[in-house]
Amino acid sequence: MVFFNSEILVGQLSYGGKPVEEHLFPVQEIKMERMPRIDMASKAKSAGETSIRLKSLEFAHVFPVQFTPFNSGEWRMLPDGRKIWKLGIQSKDAYSLNLIFDQFRLIEGVSVFIYTPDRSKIIGSFNHKNNSEHGLAFEPLPGETVIIELIVPQTIQDFGELSIASVNHDYLGIFGDKASMNGESGKCNIDINCPEGNDHQLEKNAIMRLVINGSLLCTGALVNNTSQDGKPYILTANHCLSTQSAATNTVFLFGYEASYCNSSGTSSKSLTGSQLIATRESMDMTLLELNQTPPSDYRPFYLGWNRQTTPALNTVSIHHPKGDWKKISKDFDSPAIVTLSGFASQGHWRIASWEEGTTEGGSSGSPLLDQNSRTVGFLSGGEAECGNSINDYYGRISSVWDPSGSAANEQLRAWLDPGNTGQTTLDGFNPYQNEALEADFEINTSYICEDEVFVFIDFSRGSVTSYDWNFGDGATPATANGKGPHFVSYSSSGQKTITLQVSDGGTSNQIQKDIALSIKTTDLPLADFTEMINLRQVTFTNLSQNSLSNYWDFGDGTISTFTNPVKNYNSDGDFPVTLWVRNGPCSNVLTRTILKVSVLIEDADQKEFRIYPNPASDLIFIEFDESLLAGTFQITSISGAKLISGSLNETPKQLDISQLPPGVYIFRTYFRENSFTNKILIHR
Repeated sequence: MVFFNSEILVGQLSYGGKPVEEHLFPVQEIKMERMPRIDMASKAKSAGETSIRLKSLEFAHVFPVQFTPFNSGEWRMLPDGRKIWKLGIQSKDAYSLNLIFDQFRLIEGVSVFIYTPDRSKIIGSFNHKNNSEHGLAFEPLPGETVIIELIVPQTIQDFGELSIASVNHDYLGIFGDKASMNGESGKCNIDINCPEGNDHQLEKNAIMRLVINGSLLCTGALVNNTSQDGKPYILTANHCLSTQSAATNTVFLFGYEASYCNSSGTSSKSLTGSQLIATRESMDMTLLELNQTPPSDYRPFYLGWNRQTTPALNTVSIHHPKGDWKKISKDFDSPAIVTLSGFASQGHWRIASWEEGTTEGGSSGSPLLDQNSRTVGFLSGGEAECGNSINDYYGRISSVWDPSGSAANEQLRAWLDPGNTGQTTLDGFNPYQNEALEADFEINTSYICEDEVFVFIDFSRGSVTSYDWNFGDGATPATANGKGPHFVSYSSSGQKTITLQVSDGGTSNQIQKDIALSIKTTDLPLADFTEMINLRQVTFTNLSQNSLSNYWDFGDGTISTFTNPVKNYNSDGDFPVTLWVRNGPCSNVLTRTILKVSVLIEDADQKEFRIYPNPASDLIFIEFDESLLAGTFQITSISGAKLISGSLNETPKQLDISQLPPGVYIFRTYFRENSFTNKILIHR
């Protein structure tokens, strides 16, 4: 869930209500259990360090505890006869805390709340409907302190059983820093509700953030089966979770995404607990079944799949890097079948490089979608990161479909094709489409940039045979037929009345929503920069307009978010430099190749040769070690045409280049035992 000030956060696990009034049991009077101090810096440094860069993300230190209403906290009797037990738990400097109960069995009428001391973030109530013989895990709350409150009505003597088994201390900051409410994934990541995600607004509803055992972050996806019976199977990675205990203690967060491009998140909804259905370590696959079917207001969508061995034409991945809001990555090329060290032969797809976005720790288990939006794989790990988005590896659906000699609990076929139909592909599925006819839809975002579109996604129930959309004033198109998704632009901002009528051929149903839409038409960002090259040092001057944030990719695997960075390259070469600027939901990107020259070259004997200044205007100087003896030089164009030549019989030698037009040239020198080749840049 995303936490908003002074709100009770209600998801599938919660059943409304409020904690007791603060004055009846003030927070300063609550008995506090304090966890031992941990080395935050060393924990953060070691997080995610694996030999093949698996992309799960350990974010919390686990403190095993045994706190119950009988050995900790304090009971009080309220004037109205209710009995209240409260316990405070503090772990110094934690970015967030989450709890796992090994016993959670409440008598009907009893309720539990968990909240921060200022009550700005509250989850609950939880009651007998949440009872579980395996215990219950709860999602993180920001900050270093949480309060647990148990409320027992006057008429109830025995509240049941309640026992906290672990307190989990977030040392990475999955909500960002303590003052922010969003995660800290790399700045090259792209929110699913940016324009790059427009074509995947239905599939995004299959993706969820996994909080495993209170300490590990991964991504998972709902997947369809050939019976299309709505069984809530979730596909993820074996290295994320492979035991029933981990499956039990996993919190699944749906809809954890930014409300619009480059923004903070919207409220999410959670479920907890699942059954381990199948897992296979050699292929890094785990299949779970949720203990509860996601309710309709979660907007669940079950991904289709493709178990063929033919590579996709292009691919997309939707995931939660570093536990951040939902992001999208795109590769415009076909993946290759490869063997990933430590796993089965030919068991993975390799993404050579992402053209848009990347993946990070926390992305493990996320689906790889083909050009038809069917999943073909699930992320194990790789080298990709912002600034060097190469080499990611996804376990292949085809490799783990029905491995030779595998039992049902080691494969996908037994579960995703229970009727043994032999299908090689299957489309996605809305588990509520076969209920009573009811029109419903959602919009991807309410805030876009000029010349972009809003996406309308159908979530109607029933056996719909026809659709009739009206998108309101100023819409293009104004109306539409068909399920969609529909891409609509508007001539102006403001409140729009959108109507959808659906029919099953006999009856019809209509819904009307008034939605306030905003279109940013001013202060649009425009990326621009210039650079000054001095040896291997490049000073960049940001000339962008209306930029509130900057992201630089220097083309050598390094990045910067400074406005005017100074970059020192470690090698010679030409580097494509990208500047990405943002302002609200809008962004703009400029890529330009920087022609860079090193003017200091040393041979094996450390004999120096220099050309300076570089870049130059009208004069350059050639300086070399006298031990090199006399030599010759020539300047050629990039294409090889000889332009200037001469002898090198003195050092330093002055050379007039005023007759050469601005541009890049090749400067070659020849000595008795050595030769050097440099680029020089002339500009005026």
